[in-house]
Amino acid sequence: MDLLTGVNFASAGSGYDPETAKLLAIYAVGARVIGILGVLPSGCFPFERTLHGGIGRACYDTENQAAVLFNSKLRTLIDSLNVRLPEAKVIYLDIYTTFLSLIQNPAQYGFEVVDKGCCGTGNLEFGPLCNKLSTVTALPTNETTRAVFAFGDSIFDTGNNDYIISLAKSNFPPYGRDFVGGKPTGRFCNGKLPSDFVAEKYGVKKILPAYLDPNLQLQDILTGVCFASAGSGYDPLTPKLLSVLSLPDQLGMFRKYKSKISAAVGNERTATILSKSISFVSMGSNDFAINYFSTPLRSPHYDIPAYTDLMIQSALTFLQELYALGARVIGILSVPPIGCLPALRTLDGGIEKACYETANQAAILFNSKLSHLINSLNERLPEAHFIYIENYSPLLSLLQNPAQYGFEVVDKGCCGTGNLEFGPLCNKASPGTCTDVSKYLFWDSFHPTEKAYRILSSISLKDIKI
Repeated sequence: MDLLTGVNFASAGSGYDPETAKLLAIYAVGARVIGILGVLPSGCFPFERTLHGGIGRACYDTENQAAVLFNSKLRTLIDSLNVRLPEAKVIYLDIYTTFLSLIQNPAQYGFEVVDKGCCGTGNLEFGPLCNKLSTVTALPTNETTRAVFAFGDSIFDTGNNDYIISLAKSNFPPYGRDFVGGKPTGRFCNGKLPSDFVAEKYGVKKILPAYLDPNLQLQDILTGVCFASAGSGYDPLTPKLLSVLSLPDQLGMFRKYKSKISAAVGNERTATILSKSISFVSMGSNDFAINYFSTPLRSPHYDIPAYTDLMIQSALTFLQELYALGARVIGILSVPPIGCLPALRTLDGGIEKACYETANQAAILFNSKLSHLINSLNERLPEAHFIYIENYSPLLSLLQNPAQYGFEVVDKGCCGTGNLEFGPLCNKASPGTCTDVSKYLFWDSFHPTEKAYRILSSISLKDIKI
């Protein structure tokens, strides 16, 4: 009975080439009324926008023009078939124009979001990447966070580099000029960092201290500390470039932290603190900005896909070891659009200081692999809750819509000329440092301002609730 009223022979992923001639075969087996859909404006698919649409994730017009050209030839073919096959009625179905109308006039059809999908981040997920874990963003609602831990790079480092011999330091003015007391603390910012904001969000403390700070007391570290080191990365070579703390170094400090806490409050309470803690990881920007695109050490030996594989393997090892040490809820930030950092605009953006799209595309590729890795870890380690935290789109939104967030300057930093200064080059003698930092998205040529970080943290963490 089902067969008598029709069935579907379509196959996902199939196409015309090289099967065009088989339209005649369909007629030969008895079909007489044949409707043929044109090609959609596939350049507007979220996947294509992400990979080829640039910083604005616009529709990829080259692909759309290819679809238009094919559709015109398809119409010609259909006209010729109707002439050659008088018993047949072959109909062209214009789905290109219809679909484009939905994209251009979403409200008219009851839609709000047309540039990304519902599944996961909506930027790249389809097939195996769109699964039941893709939408997992919320923490258990019946738990209270006892401690916050931060691992990674300068996005989280609240001062650990102050206590090591390194080139990556910011413990001098004008860094910290808007921090409590107006003093530099080793944060690569004019004020607070995302690590401070996450500790505040989860009601743990107002400021997340650096683990290496010798002045910390027991009560300071019981509720969490920062192990991050500015200049670090997933690639083992990256932290060596600026003599900073690698991922194994940060894990080593976490082990010492556990031992110190256990000695003070006992193994049982330590286990409770860890089980009700949340750890955050921010890494990857330096691998691209300071290592791959700025030195000849990796790029001659790895293309971008291979290099992102190297980074992912290192991330996998780190996250598995962090889990083995007792961390159970772990949020991992994706890499932001690093090609839009003022330093990369200056060095690689040409005379107009445009965003360096090659770096942005590398970040997008890494992020897609990171999302897949996180999904697989959640499947393999059922006691863990790994969370992919979207960090690319929020910064992109600030870059594209600065006035909406109260910014005026997005292509250079506040410190000095804002084109290349960061670290030692951003100092109290740097000429041209801005007076009204609230207008600036970036503090120096690599790092956002406290205002920007506060907004970004709010956007990235808004769906992660306790």
